[in-house]
Amino acid sequence: MFSFDINARSIKNADNSVNVERIDKRINKASYYGNTYRYVNGRPRHTANGEVFDMNAMTCASMIHPFGTILKVTNAKNGKSVIVRVTDRGRFSSNKLDLTYGAWGKIADLDKNGKPNYRSGILPIKVAILKK
Repeated sequence: MFSFDINARSIKNADNSVNVERIDKRINKASYYGNTYRYVNGRPRHTANGEVFDMNAMTCASMIHPFGTILKVTNAKNGKSVIVRVTDRGRFSSNKLDLTYGAWGKIADLDKNGKPNYRSGILPIKVAILKK
């Protein structure tokens, strides 16, 4: 089993409403999936929640969060963040998220040409639960 450590802090929105951001320390790594996952036998693939998979959507696969959970994923190396929604499950460990190609591109380090580095493998991340 894994330990369960969630902290909470308040985030003030532009309209002065307040979100409670709960830090989820169970997740600390991210990989991505995209182009090779889009089709099966020439037909669009569906995510585990039934949606058609869109590799450019701001979504992710998680083994431990319910479908529809909104997560803020921050690259621990460069501080870049992206907001994603859980739409899928994956064949990976419970301490890792699988981001879509589009979401990964928002937080990945840049390569020498200034484009997101899709060859970097696994990113160290911090995750906050914004909404269940």
